Amino acid sequence: CVCNAGYTGPDGAACTACAKGKYKTVTGSADCTDCPVNTYRASTAAVSATQCLDCDANAQAPAGSQASTACECNMGYSGSNGGTCTACVAGRYKPTNGSASCTKCAVGTYSTSVGAISDAVCITCPGITTTSSKGQNELTDCKCNKGY
Repeated sequence: CVCNAGYTGPDGAACTACAKGKYKTVTGSADCTDCPVNTYRASTAAVSATQCLDCDANAQAPAGSQASTACECNMGYSGSNGGTCTACVAGRYKPTNGSASCTKCAVGTYSTSVGAISDAVCITCPGITTTSSKGQNELTDCKCNKGY
């Protein structure tokens, strides 16, 4: 006897279901294969890579991931692990992967960039102007300093 697709083990012996995050397309004793990068499989005995579910388009996960929560938002995007990832709005940036919030540009700066990955997009207000708060998103948010 040989193991069915989705199961592995030595020929003539007991077969074991492919673990979460793995699949096997052929019969026989071949090892199960990790689900591809940016996908996951939360149940056992998958028979095809197509049974590995895709992460959000703006998220990533390592090969062999076993749960949707392995899908982490890319830099420049925020959201819960395994959920929808939304681009950082203008005036904010996110330099890391994961579920952290986007960071606001500092007072005295602004940014028009969406999905920014670095505070390098935060442009310093010109001359004797500044912003009244963090996270500003256009040049017109730069107002004259007090006394001018």
